[in-house]
Amino acid sequence: MLSRGVACLANDLDPSFHSTLPRENLFGDLTSRYRVLQWKVEQGLPQNHITCLQQTSDGYLWFGTVFGLARYDGVRFTIFEKATLPLMEKTDDHILGITEDSDRTLWVCAKRGLLHQVNHQWHAYLKADPALDNTEPTGVTPARRGGVWVGVQGKIYHFTSQGRQKTYESPFPEVRSVRMLLEDLEGRVWYADRYRVMRWNPATDESVMILNNSGRQGWVRYMHLDPDGMVNFGGHFGAWRNVNDQLEMIAGLNVVNGVRVTNEINAIVHLEGNKAWLAEEGRLLQVRKQNSSTTPQESEADPEFRARG
Repeated sequence: MLSRGVACLANDLDPSFHSTLPRENLFGDLTSRYRVLQWKVEQGLPQNHITCLQQTSDGYLWFGTVFGLARYDGVRFTIFEKATLPLMEKTDDHILGITEDSDRTLWVCAKRGLLHQVNHQWHAYLKADPALDNTEPTGVTPARRGGVWVGVQGKIYHFTSQGRQKTYESPFPEVRSVRMLLEDLEGRVWYADRYRVMRWNPATDESVMILNNSGRQGWVRYMHLDPDGMVNFGGHFGAWRNVNDQLEMIAGLNVVNGVRVTNEINAIVHLEGNKAWLAEEGRLLQVRKQNSSTTPQESEADPEFRARG
């Protein structure tokens, strides 16, 4: 299941707020103490079915949906879809992944191609091109060496704006589409399909199976580095944190900035000021400390967020 909304949690949420709350009351109980803003199609999103999110160095927030990209500048959404970006007629506008590399190139995985934006110009490697070898790009993350790591069926590609540079084939035959990737502070690439988490060291070519959810008791839904630089991942089966190459389960729930939230997280982005955007089911939410002198409005602009581009 793809993500269907996003929430933003301020770092100073009350740590005593935790998993004893029923899921359906999680955000409802916050409204008296915290400011809650909600966006859906009515507020400018192309679709409520959100697949991924990313903040770029110019300050914009990008959201992928099954019907195109949405770019948020703190006031409004700008939509990139087949009607406004003709290149998506070839790549499709069903978005599966977004990231920005060290050269500030934006990379976007779509159903039939890998888009990248350089100097506000869009380019694409199509699924049928030799660079993608007729595979669907399903995940993307920055590479410390420059460019990006791109997940495909059972493989990881290293791409730069000059094309594909390297191919890694997972030694685990059961691995399907690589949907999530993350390079840790030691240069090791963590990757996951729906049910398994693996780790590959490009320096030694060593590969390790970290978690094998062969019982398929829920999908691996997200992967991110926490503020301590530790790899976190989780899904319906719980949340895990890698500490000194040992996995620790986080109380069966996802923990973001010390606050326990639901198991429905699909993507996380930490912002300046120790905030985080979280992909959550069915909606786009922003949550932060309630200012007693204001009343939140669903379509209100974010006074603390402005794109710099």
